[in-house]
Amino acid sequence: MNAITPLTKEVHGTFKLASDTRYPQVKTEHLLPVVVHEFTALALEYAIVFVKNAETGAFQSVLLTGLNTGQNLYFSEKGWQADAVPLVVRNYPLLLIQDPNDEQQLLVGVNESSTLLNASEGDALFDADGNETHFLQQRKQKLADFLKFTQVTAAFITSLTELNLLAPQKLTVTVQQNKQELNGLYLLDEDKLNALDTDSFSSLRQRGFLAPIYAHLMSLRNIERLVKKAAKQGE
Repeated sequence: MNAITPLTKEVHGTFKLASDTRYPQVKTEHLLPVVVHEFTALALEYAIVFVKNAETGAFQSVLLTGLNTGQNLYFSEKGWQADAVPLVVRNYPLLLIQDPNDEQQLLVGVNESSTLLNASEGDALFDADGNETHFLQQRKQKLADFLKFTQVTAAFITSLTELNLLAPQKLTVTVQQNKQELNGLYLLDEDKLNALDTDSFSSLRQRGFLAPIYAHLMSLRNIERLVKKAAKQGE
């Protein structure tokens, strides 16, 4: 049964939304989607890379949170192991879903399997009269903002793809003297970036895309941070 359903006052009128800063819903996710608006802040603590959908050929920007499938080195029962937390994690368990009665419309949905949705603990979603609380209105605005950010990110990635700036990169890391290869990752080719003609480079600058490009490149040093986390976890 699909646990993701439209959020309504009729069904969820008495429910509350709790918080859990451990973010256990992603404890086995080694890749997390990220939007360009977050690149600068997240680049200080995470490696931002690109992956390619094998079926559609579309690229997606993601945070590398583990060195193996099923491993998130930023998750801990003591709390998330970074100051900055990606938006996709913070929005959970609310998300935007397609209106089943109108494919052109989006609705706020909720993952009903989440323990954060409950009847006793957290912030109320609706008041006694069935009206949306200020808390829910704020969360809905964050979802709307995230949708806009996702659209800008898609345009950003399209620009990189059209300029042929993304290149596959097989990375080799060493964890406790054991070599390990990271496959399926794409990084921006800095040499190709520097070789762009003036018009193409100016277009990236005018669209505000240079900041996330350089944030991505800077973030790659955090792969070593992951290696250290993996080594420490294996001690």
